[in-house]
Amino acid sequence: MKVLVVVDQPPVLDAISATLRSEGHAVVTACDLAGALRQAAAEHPAAVILGSPLDGSSDDLCRLLRDGTGVPVLLLDRPPGESLPWEGARAAPADTSVQWVSVGELAERLAALPAPPRPRRKARPTHRLGRLELDAPRREARVSGEPLQLRAKEFDLLLAFVEHVGVALSRDRLLQLVWGYTIPGTTRTVDVHVKNLRQRLLGAGVRIETIRRVGYLLVEEPD
Repeated sequence: MKVLVVVDQPPVLDAISATLRSEGHAVVTACDLAGALRQAAAEHPAAVILGSPLDGSSDDLCRLLRDGTGVPVLLLDRPPGESLPWEGARAAPADTSVQWVSVGELAERLAALPAPPRPRRKARPTHRLGRLELDAPRREARVSGEPLQLRAKEFDLLLAFVEHVGVALSRDRLLQLVWGYTIPGTTRTVDVHVKNLRQRLLGAGVRIETIRRVGYLLVEEPD
C-alpha cells in the first residue's frame, strides 16, 4: 500500500516511515501542508497518516481527498475529550474514513484496511475540450474539425491529460499511464513529449501548464 505520512516533527516522521517501510508499505512523506498537498495530488496514496493540524488547517488536504474517494485518514494521538481532530476533518468527504490512532497501532490499522480499489476509467470514447476533439477508439484527434497529426505516444499522452483534465500529474504518474513504467524513473522522456505536444496544441483552446515541483496540468483556455 502507498501511504502518505504528514508529520511536522522530522524525528517522528522518520521513525514512522521506517516502521511502515519495514512492513512492506511504499511511503511518501511531507512535513507541512504545502508538501502534503503536492504529494497527495502527485502520488495518489491509498491512505494518509496525519499529525497535528498543519499551518492551522487541514481543510485543503481533506478536500483534495475527495478526488480519491474512500482514502482512509489516520490521525495521530487523540487529544482528551475530542471526537474530531479539527475543522479540517469535518471537511473530509463522507466516504473518507477518519480515525484516531496511536503511533504503536499504525502498522496494525493499515494492515486491517481493505485493499484500495482500482481506479475506474470513464467509458467515454470521445472527449471534447476547447476546440479539441479526441476519439479514443479510432485514435484520432481534431482541432476545430481539422485532423491533428500526432505520433503514437503523443496521442497516448494527450489522452492521459484529457482523461485527467484539471488534475496535476507527476512525471512518474505519466510514465505509468503512457509508458507503463511502474518504477519511478529519472528519464526526461515525459518532458520531451510534453514540449512537442504543447506545440501541436497551439490554437486548440487547451494548454499544458507546468506545476512546479509536481508535474503537469491540462487546462482549458478561456474563450
